[in-house]
Amino acid sequence: MRNQNENNLILLLTLTGLCFQHEWARTGKQRALVIGSLALAANLLVRLTTVLDIAAVGSFVLLLLWIEGNRGAELLSKLWRYARTALPFYAAGLLLDRLYQLYRFG
Repeated sequence: MRNQNENNLILLLTLTGLCFQHEWARTGKQRALVIGSLALAANLLVRLTTVLDIAAVGSFVLLLLWIEGNRGAELLSKLWRYARTALPFYAAGLLLDRLYQLYRFG
């Protein structure tokens, strides 16, 4: 039962992160990127293997920006903005997970 609950939570957080980061890619709203990054960072606290979900969402955002015609300096600028905003949240989620595991297992 616990595994099913975790899987449902992972799905919810991954889809939330994907939807909000998709909104950021379309509109450029910083708030959407922050909410999406928070959801994906919280995913790390549920199960560490969700780092693969973060990689998939990041790849999706990159592909979406590319398909919309962002090239060269414009694409790099948006990717830099994405990394500057999202990576601190992911790092904090990873740090919290590792601290919890240290506390739990010693």
